[in-house]
Amino acid sequence: MFLSFFKSFSQEKDLRFFMEKAQTNSPLLKDLSNQIKSNSLDSLLNKATYKPQIIGNINATYAPVINGFGYDTTLSNGQTTSGLVSVNKKIIGKSQVTSQAESFQLLKESLTLNKKVAVKEVNKLITAQYIAASGSAEQLDYNQKIASLLKDESVILKN
Repeated sequence: MFLSFFKSFSQEKDLRFFMEKAQTNSPLLKDLSNQIKSNSLDSLLNKATYKPQIIGNINATYAPVINGFGYDTTLSNGQTTSGLVSVNKKIIGKSQVTSQAESFQLLKESLTLNKKVAVKEVNKLITAQYIAASGSAEQLDYNQKIASLLKDESVILKN
C-alpha cells in the first residue's frame, strides 16, 4: 500500500532525487566530509614528524667591486660563504606512535559514523517532507473534486 501511494502520486522528480540533492547540498555533511579529510591529513603530518628532518642553511655574501670602486677585497675577502646541514629525528617509544595512530583512526571512525547518522537523518527529514507534500497534493486534488461536485450539484438543484 505504501509503494502504491508513491506510484499514484505522479510528478517529474521522485523521492530519490530530493534525497540526493539534500545530501549534496547539506552543509553538515560537507563539514563532516571536510573533517574526515582534515583528520587524514593530520595523521599524515603526524607520521611525517617521526621521520628524519633534514634542514639546510646557506649564507653567501659578495662584496662587489666595479671598475675599481666598491669594497676592498683585502678587508672583505671579496666573498664569504658558509653552509650548515643538520638532521633531526624524534626518539620516542613505539607505544606512543601506535597510540597516536590509533587515536587518529578512532577519530576518523567516529566522524564516519557521525556522517552516516547525519545522512540517515537528512533522508528521514526529506522523506517526511515528501510524504507531507504529497499528502497535501492529494488533499488539494480531493478538495478540487469536491468543489467541482458541489458546483455540479448546485446546478442540478437549481434545475
